[in-house]
Amino acid sequence: MLACLEILLAVALASPPRLEWLPATQRLLAPNATYGRMKRLADGAVLCCFERDGRSWVMRSEDDATTWSTPLAAGVCAGAVAANPDLCPLRGGGVLLMFNQRPIAGGNVPFAIRVSTSRDGGRTWQTRGEPVYTAGTTRDQACWEPAAVQMPDGEVRLFFSHELSGAQEIAVTTSRDEGETWTPARRVSLRPGHRDGMPAPLLLADGRLVVAIEDNGLAAPQFRPTILDIDDNDAIGADSPRRRPALAEPPRAGANLAAPYLARLTTGEVLLSVQSNEDDARWHRPAVYVGDAQARNFGGRTLPFGLAEADGKWNSLFVKDADTVLALSHTIVGGRRGLWCVEGRVVRDEP
Repeated sequence: MLACLEILLAVALASPPRLEWLPATQRLLAPNATYGRMKRLADGAVLCCFERDGRSWVMRSEDDATTWSTPLAAGVCAGAVAANPDLCPLRGGGVLLMFNQRPIAGGNVPFAIRVSTSRDGGRTWQTRGEPVYTAGTTRDQACWEPAAVQMPDGEVRLFFSHELSGAQEIAVTTSRDEGETWTPARRVSLRPGHRDGMPAPLLLADGRLVVAIEDNGLAAPQFRPTILDIDDNDAIGADSPRRRPALAEPPRAGANLAAPYLARLTTGEVLLSVQSNEDDARWHRPAVYVGDAQARNFGGRTLPFGLAEADGKWNSLFVKDADTVLALSHTIVGGRRGLWCVEGRVVRDEP
């Protein structure tokens, strides 16, 4: 009993982990690609999705995200771009690829959220015939940025942003049959007169669900990362206690911190990525913060790609193992534009 108490005390007193990024590990994953995300499957393989040439692509790695298969076009839309792809591995062995149908200028197809499914580890894909959600045909009626998570009871929750008149909400649709059928969408959050956008859901170590969003109501008109605590009650309004600023310390006035993404370390602490122009108003660069296991107190800001003079946008994180994190970004390195990644080392100081 005493030994257990000593272990708990040591954990409580331990400093938060730090991230040290390794510039020598920078790699171009896909030329001219954007919006990259990585997820690990139950068989140990890693899938990476991205947007390029108007389609959503997926490639598979059998050696822990070191080498990759030839990308497959897993999301294609007639008369529209298949944008904003994201992956959701399923406990039943399948994988969902969510993507945003965006009509090409002058086209007559609507904005929509669509889903493709793989039952063989990402080697082949079948797109669902009907969209999961259909919005309007103009940008002020659009929907964007789908991302999903499977709950402990098996329910899949697919979050996306949705335009309203003069505002933007976060909505969710759910499936209890691994993506075969979906419920009507319902509101998750809305700050009237402002824009809740780019939902990034994450299951915490204790099974609770949080969603990071970009919120331009905290320091209007600039965006700030905000955490929504999801508990299936009424929609989260502007003053709800379930809506809270992510950062322990606010960034400098006038800085824009948008496009959040969450990942969880093997020890439970939560990482937050944003695209930030805090260092130089000309460029949005990837910035990563470390929070606690409740997705609070984010600090320890680091820049995975340093102060490169290029935008680094639509970023994400992948926890490779207990000691290694990958940061993904659409940026330019050495004159080459595309989806890049860099390794970071998880450093833990002794208590």
